[in-house]
Amino acid sequence: MAEAQSAIETMAGDDEAKAFVYGLVAVTLNLTHSLRSHTTPQRSDIETWLSRSLNTLRPVLRQEEISVRRVATLQFIHVCLMGLGRHDLAFYYLRQSTTMVDILRIHDTESMAKLPLTERARRQRLYWTVFVHERFYAITCQRPTVLPPLTVMPEPDATVPNAIATGFVQIVRLFMHIDQEMLSRWFATFDDDQIIEPAWIIEKHQKLDDEAAGSDTEIVGLSSMQQADLVITKHWLRMLVWQMAMSKCLLSSGHPEQSMSLLFPVGLSAQLRALIANMTKDSIEVHGSGIQQKLFELTDTIASVVLTVPATSSEEKCQRVDDFKFLFEFWKSLQRSNPIQGELLESKYRRLIEIGL
Repeated sequence: MAEAQSAIETMAGDDEAKAFVYGLVAVTLNLTHSLRSHTTPQRSDIETWLSRSLNTLRPVLRQEEISVRRVATLQFIHVCLMGLGRHDLAFYYLRQSTTMVDILRIHDTESMAKLPLTERARRQRLYWTVFVHERFYAITCQRPTVLPPLTVMPEPDATVPNAIATGFVQIVRLFMHIDQEMLSRWFATFDDDQIIEPAWIIEKHQKLDDEAAGSDTEIVGLSSMQQADLVITKHWLRMLVWQMAMSKCLLSSGHPEQSMSLLFPVGLSAQLRALIANMTKDSIEVHGSGIQQKLFELTDTIASVVLTVPATSSEEKCQRVDDFKFLFEFWKSLQRSNPIQGELLESKYRRLIEIGL
């Protein structure tokens, strides 16, 4: 990573470079170490490097310009704070990032055209990274977004390996489905007075099904780490839309549309199990708290359906429970599994055992 090398070489006399390096160390530890409790040595290390980055990253002075490096540092800080459970503070640094990418005028085609290709592509990747983080935060923490999607994907850049660029573009395409229409309906699930149209649910599901990103043909040639991120994210998006329908009592067990069926998560559980069975834990854990949150939401929803929707045969019943047990035990084995979420899944598993499912 040329940016990291450059920052390391100049950090002795450059506080912004130093803050970047400290933030990079913190986010690397955050994505590769367990945070099971509030007292682990790994958590302490992350907090130490995060504090160093925060303490070194002084305010932008009157004579200075906003830099790509500063925005990247803010993104490192945001990711670490999310992993540490400081969601409100993470939002503060996320908003700094969105403000600064706006100041950089990455959305302005005329301004960007004046830059060399490599720098232009770098800024486009930065914008889309912040865009993805903001959309995920909006869903997870029910906050509005401010960044619109760019009109272009990152331009080809010889300094970035093709597989990395391809995987990045696919994850961006998936998160573009979290548009303002989807967000307004997602927020409506928390308000009993607002409605969600069944036709929109069906249409949104179809758009996600038609999206090539994350499909078997598109992920060929990508690393297992990239494949895990893409496929799990796509399943998560589909489940989010289904949950919107469920929140407004729009589902039925006999609905001809899969997206409007109470049994939709049951089919998804089998697909998810098949995916995970062919993945290593490392390929999933490397994505940190975000992907594990998605897996928790998927597994929790699957458990709720298994508990409440009767199976048509004993064989189907056993298969449902077995799929959930597999997903639950896999999730529980991950380094960063949340203890409170673990207790919730454990209680549902015990309930399945108690009622003889």
